[in-house]
Amino acid sequence: MVKGVMCSLVEIERFLNEKGAGEDVLKAMCHLKDVVHDYQMKNFGSQVVPVQSIKPYSKASDIPAKLPFKAFMEALLCACKPSEAGIRDDEEVQGTTMPFGDLKHQDGVDAQQSSWAKKGWTIGDSQRNEVIDYGSDEQFQCRLKQVGRNWNLDIVALSNFKMCVQNGPIVTFGNALLAPIGERIHPDFNKESQPILNMIQDVYLPNPYHNALHGACVAHMAVVIMRALRLSEYMTPVEEFAYIIASLGHDAGHPGKTNAFLRSTQNPLALIYNDTSILENYHASLICHILRSQESFFGFFSQQEWENVRKRVIQLVLATDMMSHFTHVNNVKERRTNGSLDYKNNIEDLWLIMVLCIKAADIGHNFLPWCDHIPWTRALFEEFHIQGDEERLLSMPLLLFFDRTRSADIPDSQLGFFQGFTMPLVEELISVCPNGEYISRYVIKNAYDNLENWKKHSKRTLDEIAHDLEESKEIIEVEDALAD
Repeated sequence: MVKGVMCSLVEIERFLNEKGAGEDVLKAMCHLKDVVHDYQMKNFGSQVVPVQSIKPYSKASDIPAKLPFKAFMEALLCACKPSEAGIRDDEEVQGTTMPFGDLKHQDGVDAQQSSWAKKGWTIGDSQRNEVIDYGSDEQFQCRLKQVGRNWNLDIVALSNFKMCVQNGPIVTFGNALLAPIGERIHPDFNKESQPILNMIQDVYLPNPYHNALHGACVAHMAVVIMRALRLSEYMTPVEEFAYIIASLGHDAGHPGKTNAFLRSTQNPLALIYNDTSILENYHASLICHILRSQESFFGFFSQQEWENVRKRVIQLVLATDMMSHFTHVNNVKERRTNGSLDYKNNIEDLWLIMVLCIKAADIGHNFLPWCDHIPWTRALFEEFHIQGDEERLLSMPLLLFFDRTRSADIPDSQLGFFQGFTMPLVEELISVCPNGEYISRYVIKNAYDNLENWKKHSKRTLDEIAHDLEESKEIIEVEDALAD
């Protein structure tokens, strides 16, 4: 009812603007929207976008020149005030960063867990219903050893262990993934990498989906794919580092808004990057600056190695822009079909395939078991809906994915995404690599299972589907998917 009122107000406001209504009339409409928004906040809480500071017809302000990097970075993290970027005050964050409700853990970890959830270090409880002692170091270490090795690892459960809560997902996963190659680069590499991981973790924002846990999860899946396809055999340790650090930081500083939104609102980031892969350019820039800012760490690389690390970070992160999805898939497909692809002897061909690997990892929740796929999908659409709420308040047109009132269309939209984006990508990976059996057995199997489940849940909302998982007390056993 109230959402319908807001939609009506927006339509009236748009009509008045088109007809050249006076400033007093437009101010009155803004006041009415504020009144409705206040009512929504009282009744719907954190699902409503704050509008006190939103000025629908104002352009984004310029960022002052000669700012120190820290201040400059903070100015660019969303390039707008936190309240305009989907960031919530402490009492509001929990509803958006934890789509599966309050955490229920043992050993008095609850208070800490709730606090770290607000940093985007978890998305809620695991839906596998296993009995887990989140304070147990033994259980934690058992799962940590599977990072980068087990595609079906319960990432959500791992993120809620006390040790991961204390250190954060980027640091926890990053250490696990980098330790083996760090020792091969320099004896002090792993020690000196700690500030790097902490800085990357710190610039992630507490978005429902594009948060630090997403960065850690993508890095984990990217390494599983690399290991399963045995691509690391053709890479140096420094190149492996570039691949992992790009995966960890591929969404660093993400404001929880899309490139299209930043362009439409004339966001400073859009002006800096000329409307082209805005966020991806920003993420890559942050990663490279963080690496360059630590002199003791930077000293581990020769000039040529650093240039190569930076080149690969930029190549990989820019490839995560979904607008260029088919370009990257077709780059590999064309070379494969004409017989010129030789990733074992041609380093540029190898990196074309590494691009597909990080892209598969970036949308990898689509290839997870259903009970893990749904929490991530719900988090993603909550982030979309927060943007859609703001677009509605700004009198901007809404796309299907961003309209909270059309959430029953999500299952059918997932079918289209599966057929148009996810399957062509992983099928190309299988076609180019002779070691694709692992991808078929686990990754594609999960994807087809999810496809059938989406068909069963056609026209149901994500909340309804998630509620079924939450209410089920059945322990869901998932086969380990260990890559050699």
